[in-house]
Amino acid sequence: MKKSIYLFLLLLSASLTGCFEKYEDRYYFRDFMVEFDEAVTRTKVSGKIYPRVDGLDPASGVVKYRINLIGGQFPTEQVVQFKVVETESTAREGVHYRFPNGNSIVIPANSSFGYLAVEVLPDGSGNSQLVVELVGNQEIKPMDNFRAIGIPITFPRTDPDPALVEKINDITYYKTLEIGAHLSATLGSHLNLSTGAIYTNTGADANPAQIDLLVANGSSSNMNLLAPSSSGVSGWGSINTRITAWPVRNSATLIKFRNPSQAELQMFNDLQTAAQIEAAFIQAQNTVSSRTGYVSADDGPGDRVRQLKAGELLFVKSGTGNRYAVIRIADLTAGNAGGMTIQYKVTN
Repeated sequence: MKKSIYLFLLLLSASLTGCFEKYEDRYYFRDFMVEFDEAVTRTKVSGKIYPRVDGLDPASGVVKYRINLIGGQFPTEQVVQFKVVETESTAREGVHYRFPNGNSIVIPANSSFGYLAVEVLPDGSGNSQLVVELVGNQEIKPMDNFRAIGIPITFPRTDPDPALVEKINDITYYKTLEIGAHLSATLGSHLNLSTGAIYTNTGADANPAQIDLLVANGSSSNMNLLAPSSSGVSGWGSINTRITAWPVRNSATLIKFRNPSQAELQMFNDLQTAAQIEAAFIQAQNTVSSRTGYVSADDGPGDRVRQLKAGELLFVKSGTGNRYAVIRIADLTAGNAGGMTIQYKVTN
């Protein structure tokens, strides 16, 4: 009996040691250490040294991220260094963000906290990420597991890369654009056909007259492309609430060619003039209903096309200035947080 009790206590001790091992790793110190408070409470990105915190945009103002001093307090002010992890960061200082308090963090005397201040600049473009890592100082070391955070930075509008835009006669060829579905965390879901600019919800709500098309993913309709005027936006509560409040809702007619032939794909490559793009739209409008597998709700003509897939061709007539475009879906990632890579030619 005594032997059984001894064995039970031995096993219980081992179990408790395992349970409290992580606790002791963090709270039993011989040295002074610092950590990002956000890193303690969030899960790391897979394979990375940092978790991703809530995203910032120019409307965020100056945002402060708390660091915790563990192991005691100092009677004098402590200056803790940090660095930008260049290999993980796509945001650029002075372009997308700045550090209002410089490149160090001050922990006041007799305090356990300091703050990293980040401000997103107003004139940036696109979506990027800033990863910051604590370095410490001679007295204070960074806590290994909680030393870094990733900060997504999103701007209301993303302009196309000029290197991927070509002017051809009286048309413009946008060679690669990425547009997100309605819940994409990194890509806007609203497109201006003329400029190739992609807008986030915030950007679109501030500039509704600039929005010709938007992308949304449905549980049964899968990936959709819609005109803002489409009644189909009512299928997404969050989108409908926003867009019905817009003072301007641009219209468009859309047509989808599922399973385009090699000749039709070559037609896209050969488009060189506005007259050719307009003729391609008219031809699509006249023939789409006779195509194999045609479904009017999916393929148009209408103010919405559904069930989009990579490789398909889309034909668009925008109500804004009777602008015509032909779009090729180069790639598509399904889901509410997915998106598409597109290329298109549009009349000027």
